[in-house]
Amino acid sequence: MQKKLGQLSFADDLVNGATNFLSEVDKVLDFSLLEEELSGIYGSQTGRPSYPLVLLFKTLLLQQWYNLSDPGMEEALSDRISFRRFVGLSLSDPVPDHSTISRFRSQLGDRYERLLSSLNTQFESQGFIIKQGTMMDASFVRSSSKKKTVDSEAGVYGRQHKDNACGYKMHMAVDRKSGLTRRVITTTANINDTVVADALVMGDEQAVYADKAYDKRARRKELKELGIFAGIMYRPHPRYPLSRSQTAFNKRMTKLRAPVEHVFGILKNHYRLRRTRYIGLTRTAVQITLACMAMNIKRCLVLART
Repeated sequence: MQKKLGQLSFADDLVNGATNFLSEVDKVLDFSLLEEELSGIYGSQTGRPSYPLVLLFKTLLLQQWYNLSDPGMEEALSDRISFRRFVGLSLSDPVPDHSTISRFRSQLGDRYERLLSSLNTQFESQGFIIKQGTMMDASFVRSSSKKKTVDSEAGVYGRQHKDNACGYKMHMAVDRKSGLTRRVITTTANINDTVVADALVMGDEQAVYADKAYDKRARRKELKELGIFAGIMYRPHPRYPLSRSQTAFNKRMTKLRAPVEHVFGILKNHYRLRRTRYIGLTRTAVQITLACMAMNIKRCLVLART
């Protein structure tokens, strides 16, 4: 059961005249298409009515774009007219409190993966995802606490020394032409990059680009059978040094896979993914995937202007 929100008034319409970032987002995306992926959350017919699910999802996106905590988001919705219009609140509607926002994020469960896929389907239909090549890579995200006792699910990054940082890894498949994240898998930091690599292959791309950590003979063979060019750099072996052709191949692939580092840079510098905000693998996965969705939406606005 959902709340019945007020109709947008004449005063609401007056403040909608100027074009801004949030109004552009609504022009690029049809958020109603996400309702199916959100269905089932707060589905009870009894108890207090909930806010519309798309409204709450938009609230989570606002948090990513403007770096707001749950209490900060509650306050911003009360004060900023552009935020209210974006999520669909009239000037007279009450705003969701910080506990409502937190509970909704927790209730996403495994829906965040399907939400990213649904958004990308819209981007693909608009011609933003080119599928010429997929760049695969992983990056470390430090846990919110240095002590593993605080976040028992976090893994130790690197070699197993007691002073090493704990945290998680975001393993990503990024469309090389557009820079859009097509898939992201979150694991503990002690999981090797190659373990989840096959799950990052979309299957519809023309090529896959990755560094030496993903070098595996079986993977190259499988990609060839799928008709996908294996742009995976060769890893040298102590007994078998790289040939001249393999060295030249690695040099070419370094340039082709390099743009993926820019994507990680955006996530860490603009979406605060140097460190997790929450504790636990599931909550961290939600945080990382929401950041990827927010980043993709902003990237599409740039692509739409070109």
